[in-house]
Amino acid sequence: MKRRSLKMVKNKKKIHYRLLVIIPLFLFNMSCGKQIVSAEKGSNSEEAFPVKVEAVQKKLFKKTIDVQGTIDSKEHAIVSARIDGVLTDLFVDEGDTVVANETPLFQVDKLKVEQAYEIAKQDLNVAKCAIREADANLANMKAQFDKAQIDYERFQHLLEKKAVSKDTFELQETRYKASKAGLEHAEAVCQLANEQLKKAEYALKIAEKTLSDSLVYAPISGKISYKFVQKNEFIGGGRPVVKIDNPEVLEVSAFLPAEYYPYIKEKETQLELYVQEEKIDTLTVNYKSPTVLPNLRTFEIKAILDKKDEKIIPGVMAKIEVLLEQRENLGVPKVCVITQGKEKYLYKIVDSKSQKVIVNTGFETDGWIEIIEGEINEGDKVVSMGQSFIKDGQTVQVLEER
Repeated sequence: MKRRSLKMVKNKKKIHYRLLVIIPLFLFNMSCGKQIVSAEKGSNSEEAFPVKVEAVQKKLFKKTIDVQGTIDSKEHAIVSARIDGVLTDLFVDEGDTVVANETPLFQVDKLKVEQAYEIAKQDLNVAKCAIREADANLANMKAQFDKAQIDYERFQHLLEKKAVSKDTFELQETRYKASKAGLEHAEAVCQLANEQLKKAEYALKIAEKTLSDSLVYAPISGKISYKFVQKNEFIGGGRPVVKIDNPEVLEVSAFLPAEYYPYIKEKETQLELYVQEEKIDTLTVNYKSPTVLPNLRTFEIKAILDKKDEKIIPGVMAKIEVLLEQRENLGVPKVCVITQGKEKYLYKIVDSKSQKVIVNTGFETDGWIEIIEGEINEGDKVVSMGQSFIKDGQTVQVLEER
């Protein structure tokens, strides 16, 4: 039994050995057969390389620049205090609607400016009274002077006739001179009273203007969007108190590099507005800054936004695609053009063979590229897939689109 099992083991080893020798030989013969067949086929004909093609088309190509912009109210106002003082009244709150020149916003030092105005009015009345007093005194002094002058002339004649003593004449002469000086003084007092009247009138105008400036009305219609201070705070003239935005009319603004300044034309240049990756509208530039900012080398453009949308609110950031230039020309899908160093070329199909065409390209729009120079015509078929694996003059097989 033991000898029989040993014999069976030896037979299995022989079978394994034979298989290990026969199988590699079989595979070798098969591979050699395939190489001979493929060589025979290659010697008889060139195998066509499969490619996909696109037709050359005329399209509208655009030169654009993408920038970030801001949507804001076209009409907005930061309303500041006009005088120093305590903010005694703040009549509005954030979100309130205001009407231009009708809605009061706030008042500064109400009691103080009202009392100053009343004092200025009283000072004007006092000045008017002083005028009347000075006029009356002038009239009195003029009458006294007239009488003194007559008496002086009469006594002068009497002295010549030796009818009065020299001492009596001198007394009359002194009275005349005193009356004349009194008249001049009265005239000066009248002039001073008139100047004081003018001063009081100007002071009243200033007090009236201060009273008017203390109470500030809405300069534009809209809504209160922000409060900078609170009631009873002390504020200086020129300090912002509230901001008003008119959400009815919006505009979008952006800053462009100075190199694009010649391309922008007011009332001509168009831009496309995107908010949250969604196209909102196509707008026309209505403002171009007359100068370039010297520190940033940029300039501002603006466009009115008429369309209403929940996403469009003052302060929102927006993507702006500015159309700088556009023209109609022949074009191909961008993938068709191969770039090697400074050379650009593509393959067009002529009689089932690839033909290399050197090209110059221009603008790119929606995945297509403009062909400025190159021996191609509208309707020509150019390789759009497989162009990296073929060469000039190679036979190709155009794959049909499914």
